[in-house]
Amino acid sequence: METRRRRFETKSEDTFYLTYELADGAVAAARFSAEEDRDGCHISLDLYRANLGPVDGEVFARMVRRHRGSVLKNGEHGRPGGSDGTR
Repeated sequence: METRRRRFETKSEDTFYLTYELADGAVAAARFSAEEDRDGCHISLDLYRANLGPVDGEVFARMVRRHRGSVLKNGEHGRPGGSDGTR
């Protein structure tokens, strides 16, 4: 069974955003102050999924923290225009 993964990356001034589809189909979003941290987090999430198993909310939050980011709660404004990709 193939797992669908959706990813969205964007930049707003000096803030970078990432959304990632978790194993249960929910979409998680994070904010980073550096593009390299966002990209490193995305790569780490994909490597985790390929080598260790499904990415759930706990794994997502741990990877985001490891890459100096913050997890966005549903409804938090992540992207310009008020849409953060988590709805």
